[in-house]
Amino acid sequence: MKKTVSLILSLLMLFNCVSLFACKEKEEEKISILSDGETNYAIYRADRATGAEKDAATSLRNMIKEKTGVFISYSTDDEYSKIEGKLEIVFGSTNREASSIAAEGLGENQIRFLAVDTTIAIVASNPECLPLAAQTFVDEYVTENKIEVPKNLDRTWQCVPQYDTYTVSNPINDEGDDPYVTQLNGTYYYCWSSGNGVSVSSAEAIDKISKEGAVKVYTAPGGTMYSGQYWAPELHYIDGQWYIYVAASDGEDRNHRMYVLQGTSQDPTKPFKFVGKISDPSDKWAIDGTVLKYNDELYFVWSGWQGDNDGGNQKLYIAHMSSPTEIDSDRVEISRPTQSWEGPLNEGPIALYNGDDVYIIFSGNGSWTADYCLGYLRLTGKDPMKKSSWTKNSYAILSRSNVAKGPGHCSVASAPDGSQWIIYHANLLTAEDGWNGRSVWIQRLSFTDDGRIKTMKSAKTVAMPFSSWAIEKEL
Repeated sequence: MKKTVSLILSLLMLFNCVSLFACKEKEEEKISILSDGETNYAIYRADRATGAEKDAATSLRNMIKEKTGVFISYSTDDEYSKIEGKLEIVFGSTNREASSIAAEGLGENQIRFLAVDTTIAIVASNPECLPLAAQTFVDEYVTENKIEVPKNLDRTWQCVPQYDTYTVSNPINDEGDDPYVTQLNGTYYYCWSSGNGVSVSSAEAIDKISKEGAVKVYTAPGGTMYSGQYWAPELHYIDGQWYIYVAASDGEDRNHRMYVLQGTSQDPTKPFKFVGKISDPSDKWAIDGTVLKYNDELYFVWSGWQGDNDGGNQKLYIAHMSSPTEIDSDRVEISRPTQSWEGPLNEGPIALYNGDDVYIIFSGNGSWTADYCLGYLRLTGKDPMKKSSWTKNSYAILSRSNVAKGPGHCSVASAPDGSQWIIYHANLLTAEDGWNGRSVWIQRLSFTDDGRIKTMKSAKTVAMPFSSWAIEKEL
């Protein structure tokens, strides 16, 4: 009996020793990022990162500092020397192999933490989920004096949006005309003409667009046919490249033509280079050019003169594009003023999509009058190069009201919940007629059951949707 008890005790002691060894070995299977204020790690994000990705990377560093008291080194491509020789926490989409491995196979709205050797990758299939990824990393792995992750770290979470609204007051900018806003990866870019060039700014919400913090991305040289009178630029992201389409002249309005600028990086607040004039063979006066995409083909749509001296008599034209910088067909007229509300001209076209439906919203009447307004064409045929394929709505969808006058020249962007919003300029009724006093307004855009764009009225306040993100489950 004594021998049996002794054997059992010996086995228990051996088991405990093995268990302790296993625990110790398990404890050693960690990657120490920060310990007692010392670290050889740095947070790295791509220089091209914008919007949520850029802000979330900064936020991760700040949250670590708040919790540990230590500022981990932080850098981008352009500042790589700051972290050279250090191990990395790579954040978002980067040129690091660990980012690519971690992003592989991610489903919609998912985040993942992955250890690849000694590199820690934090990625998201939707950049808007990255702030939640940063917060989750801090909650899971950051304590008062250390950051440790498992050596075999590989965790994936499903994220879900949570929608709410807040009140926005119009106008959202006290000064502005021909506002063009485009959206990419949760960031809104606002583009406008500034003297002899074009400026771009960015914002995290449609209603937050402003000229504050803007960058002049292109300045025209002197002494050319495109040195001045920059009007109504539009910023487009086409096939992985940024382009700006803008009207310019040598200082004489009759010499206005459309020109193309091309981005030099994935960040549209960085410099653009001049590509050249974009014109059909007629090479007539042209302004307000935009790009329409239909059945994987590109089309250029603009406001122009039929002849050489048709001032104040503008029509809408379309031409096929062989590339984002070239037209390869003759122009075709698709609209001219036929309704009383259109006045003498059609201008400011933009393409709008709603499911399979395609529209061109345009401005009618003189932009210097209180009767400037918005109407639209709807593609009801199969060939956008045929005038008969376009049906004009018989009435304006946004016109003067007791709140604002001269609403027109718009762009459209989507809110986080998928709703579409029209951004346009208008004058307050206290302002004088003319081009002075224009400000930037926003209004929700919606459709009837049969696909018509609903009429709108300028409102002093609107309920703007926004989304936050939450973890639904770990996968």
